[in-house]
This record gives sequence, structure tokens and C-alpha cells, in this order.
Amino acid sequence: MSIKSTGHSYAGSHTKAGSLMLNMRDYVQYATSDDAVVECDTSDIDDWALGDACFLAKARGKDAYIRAGGGQTWSEVYKALSASNDNSNLSKNYGVAGGGAGSVGAAGGWLGGGGLSVGYERNEGLGVDQILELELALPDGSHVRVFPTDWDRVEGYIYPQTSKVAALCNANIV
Repeated sequence: MSIKSTGHSYAGSHTKAGSLMLNMRDYVQYATSDDAVVECDTSDIDDWALGDACFLAKARGKDAYIRAGGGQTWSEVYKALSASNDNSNLSKNYGVAGGGAGSVGAAGGWLGGGGLSVGYERNEGLGVDQILELELALPDGSHVRVFPTDWDRVEGYIYPQTSKVAALCNANIV
């Protein structure tokens, strides 16, 4: 089996001879509207559960997060971010460390290569430094969310260094 998120690879690295290809293009697209950015409410910090994306965002000094589906391009994520920033329900405007070409997949090969940005976003670290959790479909059909459960603050690093991860099995995730 081979997985194709957006097919941006000129070398065709998303294909494998004699395999069944799973094209992620038509799967769930999270970042599609003016409510794509989720702001984290700091007033209920004691109620946050480990594995909650806001808990992890706040641990990294972030006030919000945005979700991207496996087949979404950076162009789609940037458009959703722009629409969210124009939405009067947000307390401020947000940015994202992303790819330079809009046709590149936001959650595919760009992250697999570390997620190198092209502009001021490099001040925020690599794309992989921004991940709060990953949702995966395993070969047996199980759906899991993988996220850090323990991390250390290391002098000289922008973000905490993950030292332990956990995974939760889910069913019927939307």
C-alpha cells in the first residue's frame, strides 16, 4: 500500500509499483472555514486533560491551534487561517509555520522532511516542532491519536523536548 497526501513529489515518492494507493485528497478536511482556528481558553486551565490540544498548545506558549487533514494543501490551510483571522470572534490574529508552495500537503511529506518554512516562520522552529498531536489510521483499521505526555524544558531550545508519548484508540472521529 502507498499513501498519497497531495502528490507534490516530482519523483513520485508517494507511489509504489504493484501497490494499492490510498489518496488522502478526499478525506476529512479540517481547515476549511472561518472557524478553523481554535483559541484556548486559559480560564479553565485546571480542567484541561492530558491529550487535550489546548493543554499541549499552552505548554508550548501558544494561545490557539489549527487542524489540517491528511490531504489538505498549505493553500487551503492559509485560506482558512485568513478567514479565521477575519472572523471577529477571535481575540487576535494568528499565523502558522507552513510550507512555501500552496500545493504542498500540510500534513504529508512536508512534515516528513521536518517542515522547513521559507519566511519569518523559521523563527518558530521547524514544522515538526509545531505538532500537538497526530491522528493515524493503522493497517488494521484502528484510528489512534498520538500526543506527548511528558516533556522537558531544555535551555537553548524554543520548545519543550518530548520525552514520552501516548496513544488513544478512537472510533467514529469527526
